[in-house]
Amino acid sequence: MNTDLTLVDPALYTVLKKKQQDFIHLMDAACPAGATEFTRGDLKKIANDNGIAWAPAWIVKDQSRVVKRGVYRVPELQACRNYNADAAKDDAALGVDDIIDAGMEKMTVPA
Repeated sequence: MNTDLTLVDPALYTVLKKKQQDFIHLMDAACPAGATEFTRGDLKKIANDNGIAWAPAWIVKDQSRVVKRGVYRVPELQACRNYNADAAKDDAALGVDDIIDAGMEKMTVPA
């Protein structure tokens, strides 16, 4: 099994609905780098700490995510991290002058 987490396709994250992405953001803030498997208790704690009563059904009711009893695979978390890393690389590749030029074009008022 390939364990290179940089190969997790960011598209797994981008196809999620907004509320699903929001939960992935909560997981991102609460979970260590490299984590892709979580217990039902982990998911419920993240939910409860953020005012949500239950672990998300889209994770815990999906049989394809079950690793073993009470443990679920959530590759979308790493996909989100890869998506953010790709965006940061794109921003860094632009360079400061390009970003300033783009901002100035938006600020130019037509005569």
